[in-house]
Amino acid sequence: MEYFYLYLFTKLGDLKSLLGIVGGLVSCLFFIIALIASIVRYIDYSSYDEDNKDVKQMYKLIKMSKKYILYIAFPCILLAVFLPTQKQLAFIVVAPMVYNNGDIRDTVKEVPTIFKNLTQLASEYLKEQIKELPNGGEK
Repeated sequence: MEYFYLYLFTKLGDLKSLLGIVGGLVSCLFFIIALIASIVRYIDYSSYDEDNKDVKQMYKLIKMSKKYILYIAFPCILLAVFLPTQKQLAFIVVAPMVYNNGDIRDTVKEVPTIFKNLTQLASEYLKEQIKELPNGGEK
């Protein structure tokens, strides 16, 4: 099951992109329909009649597109915004494991002494190498 979660980590960015695209496309479609409806209404304003079949169909189309934007685009955009990125989710999962692991905490505490020992060994090695140079490393 852990491998499946690792696979989901890799697909998280794709899912976030897909949700953003779907939400954006549905929103754009709604705005195009609303724009066409407003143009038709403006042109047809002189002969406006509520009993007109075309006007009723246009309002029905606008109401239907509002439902699509409410039920499809809005949740997709919200999910795309609040869905964590791959790195964020990995940190959310891994950070508590690292924090609660005693071996890792002990190793991290020893890092400064390890670096101190390494720098000491490196400086001793360099001093020996300089002494082996002709003229003892002097110019």
